[in-house]
Amino acid sequence: MSELRSGRSGRYVLLLKGFILVMLLLQVGLLFRSDRAFLSQPYFEDTFYAMTVARWLAEGQGFTVDGVHPTNGVQPLICLLYAPSFMLSGGDLYLGLRFTMLLQIVLYTLVAWLATRFLVSMFRGEADRQLLFWLAFALIFVNYALSVQFLNGLETSLVVGLTFLSLLQFNRLEERKEGGLAGYLGLGALLGLTILARVDAIILLIALVLWKLYVGHKQYGDLKPKERLQGGLRTLGALFMMGTGALIVSGPWWLYNVIMFGNPVPISGLSQQGLNPDQFLQVIETINVALEAIIPGVVTPSPWRLLGIAWVGLALLLLISAILLFSESAQSVARLTYTKVKHDWNLRKPAPLAITMLGLALFYTFFFRAPHFQARYLILMTLTILLVVVMVVVSANRVPSMSTLFKKGSRLVVVLILSFSLFFFLRHYVNAYGNMMMSTVDWIDENAGQDERIGIFQSGTIGFLYPEKAINLDGKVNPEAFHAYKNQRLPRYVDSMDFDYIIDWKFYTDRIFYDSTLSTQYRLVDTLTNHMGVWKKIDGRGGE
Repeated sequence: MSELRSGRSGRYVLLLKGFILVMLLLQVGLLFRSDRAFLSQPYFEDTFYAMTVARWLAEGQGFTVDGVHPTNGVQPLICLLYAPSFMLSGGDLYLGLRFTMLLQIVLYTLVAWLATRFLVSMFRGEADRQLLFWLAFALIFVNYALSVQFLNGLETSLVVGLTFLSLLQFNRLEERKEGGLAGYLGLGALLGLTILARVDAIILLIALVLWKLYVGHKQYGDLKPKERLQGGLRTLGALFMMGTGALIVSGPWWLYNVIMFGNPVPISGLSQQGLNPDQFLQVIETINVALEAIIPGVVTPSPWRLLGIAWVGLALLLLISAILLFSESAQSVARLTYTKVKHDWNLRKPAPLAITMLGLALFYTFFFRAPHFQARYLILMTLTILLVVVMVVVSANRVPSMSTLFKKGSRLVVVLILSFSLFFFLRHYVNAYGNMMMSTVDWIDENAGQDERIGIFQSGTIGFLYPEKAINLDGKVNPEAFHAYKNQRLPRYVDSMDFDYIIDWKFYTDRIFYDSTLSTQYRLVDTLTNHMGVWKKIDGRGGE
């Protein structure tokens, strides 16, 4: 990938820009789909918890999903950013969703730009910078697997974008050497925003603190006592300012959580912990995230996995390992590439990113057991591995003895990957990934009365469309349901709500209908196409 000034490299850059433009047009095209399509992917069930809160924020009701009871079961910053969308929509829910989709596209573009800027800031070369920029940008932005996560309507793109912005700012401050405590206060404020985007960004703050302490120790540890003390105080001063800035910005949310709910952690996180007790499955899903990231944009569908393992990435990894094991020439090229990577890249700059990624992987693998969330919560791992792949490929192409076949082949592979992502992104236009709750929406439209109330565990989409009708039962956004479930009195809570209908999968309704006193009050009247059961109250307000 050297010789950027050559016509061949210029044409390749132009081709990359073309892919980026096509993907941008396809993303913007999502804004012009039918109203109903906005209830489906890239938005999905959990998206609409944030959307519901944003609706009520737009009406001045604060953080709530029903206009009455407060909640902290969402990440606050994205809800605040969405609120103007519903203010401008004038009560048109689907227009509001179009505005939020536009914001998601902007945030995804910023993620690609900031992550690419971070990668380029590590590069020591000059001749290949433009090619490097557009290559990395294209592989991030024209990436089906990433687009599913970054356009999902949740906080994913926001927190990742702020993470890379924080890392860029941290490295700028570190390069200045002369201190600048005000700069660290600003960095702290930026970290506070990142934490408001998603609470697990505390791990990023911890990573930056640890790296700053390590760098301070290396920088001042061998100096004379007086100079070492001065250097240590400068380091501690920077960390104090950084922590102060983060606390000033994120503190009100922590205070709100403690005062209103008795715990700084959002109830959405507390209610989802330990959803799956299978630790082995949790480990497998973390491994799968890493394996899927090896080939940018490629996802192994769950039905295609072998023993639950994403075999596409694993197959590539085994193939590369076999070649390196049995080919001396491949081993020689690998050594030259490794040397070139160390020469081409400043590997100190991504150290805090690596610590953050490791912290997230450990937390979501061993302490937060909800394997179906791994791909989203470990999206930083996916993006980081992609950047590493770009680093290795770029440096391999810069090895003087590297064959022309490899250089041409690597460019062809990139083109194939980008083409693959464009093809699969088109599936959004035919609603190939429908919202699993649409049959429930249809049933409620056709059967539920205006004043009838529905208890439902999967209340994202339903709560967004019918905020005064649907009551959340899994505790994600309903503190009363969360505490009732935690204290093993969820059936009593449901009984007190006197629902006309309870709708959900048996896995969830078993949480309440094990109580015979409650189960005898409801009768199964329908089973929907998504296999959800509809239970109607036999007597009382919903009686027959």
